[in-house]
Amino acid sequence: MAVTLTRKINGTYRTKLKSHTPITIAIPKHLMDSIKRIPRLSLESFKESRGSSTDWYNLTFRIKIALDLAKRYYTDEASEALVDVFEDCLNLYRNFKSTSKWSITEEQYDSILMGLDAMDQIQDETTRRDQLEVFKSSDLYVKKLIEKINRNEDI
Repeated sequence: MAVTLTRKINGTYRTKLKSHTPITIAIPKHLMDSIKRIPRLSLESFKESRGSSTDWYNLTFRIKIALDLAKRYYTDEASEALVDVFEDCLNLYRNFKSTSKWSITEEQYDSILMGLDAMDQIQDETTRRDQLEVFKSSDLYVKKLIEKINRNEDI
């Protein structure tokens, strides 16, 4: 099952600027691919029962960014699917909290992998300026989530 990413017709997204001079520092394709690979390696570590809190953070943060970008620039169908993926990330932590062991079900694995694929596509279709705005809000959200975890509150 894949997330159908359809842009909102009257969305507030900005079109990518066409320029022959760099607006920001360009990131080479091989580095962009490396950035996309990190959460996938984290996901694989859960499948191999080697996951850690850092791996969980990598996945949760990346999916949260995808969710926030989808809410802003894509149809409700896309954001609803990513809400389910984000919930799977939270369930991954809840499971760890109850068993003291990082483990992932096949269903969670497939769901989170689908979310990472959607994030890769969203990253290619949105501007870096849009991504930076969402990055800041997602970073604040996940930091607050971690604070709740450290205070042993339910997430």
